[in-house]
Amino acid sequence: NVDKIFVYANSSVVSVGGAVVLKDDGSVIVWGGSNIADTSQVASQISSDVVDIYVGANVAIAKKSDDSYVIWGRIPAEVIVEMKEWLSGKTIISTANKNGSALVLVSDQGQAIYYDSIEQKIKYKNYLNSNIEKLLDPQTIVMLKKQDGSFFIQSNSEFGLHGSFHLDFREP
Repeated sequence: NVDKIFVYANSSVVSVGGAVVLKDDGSVIVWGGSNIADTSQVASQISSDVVDIYVGANVAIAKKSDDSYVIWGRIPAEVIVEMKEWLSGKTIISTANKNGSALVLVSDQGQAIYYDSIEQKIKYKNYLNSNIEKLLDPQTIVMLKKQDGSFFIQSNSEFGLHGSFHLDFREP
């Protein structure tokens, strides 16, 4: 039986896709033609005791029953270390896969992490390190509402809004 499934497609430039499946026995099955389909380095680690999966932007993350994480895909080793440090002690409450170019994770501690798979690095650390309340509109525009009422918005030029913004609509 299947507990969770992610079906993904990469950009229109390279027409590949696949799926990541979390089975009810705690194992993960991956297939397709993308960077996360190659599980040769992590196969033994995702064959049992997986309780959740997060997928997007050429990276996959499996949370194990002991609260450790297994990360694979097109992601540099130093970023895997940084991401594991960020994930330590946190529970993921929401995720977004922004147009196949970024994976955003929001934790129960009011923090978010933004992995840009094109640049292959974690970005916007200063804006996302505290007070994140909610992930809004997680498809093309990433909008994170902070507890203080301000917003962090990241988009591309498709909507006439390009770049990253920190907006504050509170009274001065």
